[in-house]
Amino acid sequence: KSVSLAFARLEQLMTERLYFNDSYCFEASPLVNEAEFDQEKSEWSLVLDKTIFHPPGGGQPSDEGQISSHGVLSLAVDKDLGTIKHKVACKDGASFSPGDLVFLNVDEVVRRRHARLHSAGHLMDVAVRKMGLMFQSSKAYHYPDGSYVEYLGSVPVVERELMAKKIMSVANETIQKTKDTDLVTSRIEQDGTRLVFLSSEDIGCPCGGTHVKHVKEIGHVTVTRLVEKKKFIRVCYSVTNLE
Repeated sequence: KSVSLAFARLEQLMTERLYFNDSYCFEASPLVNEAEFDQEKSEWSLVLDKTIFHPPGGGQPSDEGQISSHGVLSLAVDKDLGTIKHKVACKDGASFSPGDLVFLNVDEVVRRRHARLHSAGHLMDVAVRKMGLMFQSSKAYHYPDGSYVEYLGSVPVVERELMAKKIMSVANETIQKTKDTDLVTSRIEQDGTRLVFLSSEDIGCPCGGTHVKHVKEIGHVTVTRLVEKKKFIRVCYSVTNLE
């Protein structure tokens, strides 16, 4: 019986990530599952039954926004429980309790910025694969201050400038040639892994982040340079008109 109760509690605490199905979902009204107050900091820590807020991780920055008109200070994932904790600043004596209905509002400009940069990073993978480069993806950084995708591999110094131009060309050509009906999709595998596909020709990539609905929303991509770090090569990139 205790085991059954434990699983029931785990199921109750799991936070449904609404952005998995719609990155452009900017508002939602979930229920509070857990609420803890830090009196010293005047902060609430909330676990919700579902959320539109993407926490930092996978190379992507945290979302910004409000919960019931209170600013979200930070987001953190409890991997064991599958929950996202929302730290909320409350200076006016507001309180939250389990069962409360709250209103979430994500900063749309920030969300779209993150989605474009993250999808552009996946586009680097697509371009590298199209070029037949045997690079093994290592990590990524999809922040506005210097986005890059890092691969296990090496490129001679004399070849890096030309290869950067080629990756950029293939990436932008992929954007232009993708049909308007060929949208970005995702699916959850049996083991719980979420795969994201930029188009029907993409083989997919494990990802928990937010993305554009179509690759054309990424805009023009510039591969600024290739940088080698020990056994890894970084493909540094940017996108145009980033708000």
